[in-house]
Amino acid sequence: MEWFFNLPDWLYGILSIAFAVLIGIGGLLATRKWVSRLHVTASHNEIVSYYLSTVAIFYGIMLGLIAVSVWEGYNSATTAVALEAGSLAALYRDVSGYPEPDHSRLQAALREYTRYEIEVAWPEHRKGIISPGGMQRLGRFQGQLQTFEPRTEGQKVLHFETLRAFDDLIQKRSLRLDSITSHLPRPLWHFVIVGAVLSFVVSWFFQLKSFIMHVWMTAFFAALLGMEIHLLVIMNHPYRGSLGVSPEAFQVVYDMLMR
Repeated sequence: MEWFFNLPDWLYGILSIAFAVLIGIGGLLATRKWVSRLHVTASHNEIVSYYLSTVAIFYGIMLGLIAVSVWEGYNSATTAVALEAGSLAALYRDVSGYPEPDHSRLQAALREYTRYEIEVAWPEHRKGIISPGGMQRLGRFQGQLQTFEPRTEGQKVLHFETLRAFDDLIQKRSLRLDSITSHLPRPLWHFVIVGAVLSFVVSWFFQLKSFIMHVWMTAFFAALLGMEIHLLVIMNHPYRGSLGVSPEAFQVVYDMLMR
């Protein structure tokens, strides 16, 4: 399935819509004769319309709530990246006040961490993988930081502030990493799929005088559901695809402070 998620968004969207339309029209063709026999003595379109409205309203409300949850997760990922980049910038400015050679050594370690996250870790994020190299580099930075011995009151204050900024960076990093693996629970995905199928099934019970009209209505309905599910999948993986969260915030920090 990994190859499927790595498809371009436009192609993935077309395939999602095409698959939904195929199910909708395929089911309609498969049940046409059986449904027509149910309407021989009397038309049941009014009852079918009532049930379809009920299913559509209930499914639409639940799908809307799920979409809001997924959108909030996407926004949380974007916010987590921005917050970590801000913490990284603050920490880099703090270590600029250290005497040499600690000043250059600590800043070099943060530059290495930033380049690693942009060039190595982020491509892994797009695959849903958390690379251990970033934490290893921060561990080495922490080791270098803890070997520093303040000699003046000013250095003590600066060292305390730097340690606090480092702890804040670790916390913000944890939020970002959590957003990589935090997705919509599987039972909710089961509801999305089963609810879409049930909506199709109820729509097949209509008996229209124009079968072509029924086909077109089913195709439009299926395309709409396909688009909605496609958007849910994209937003549920906030680091994938063209809409994925980018390392731009880290790149800005690197370009403005670390070059």
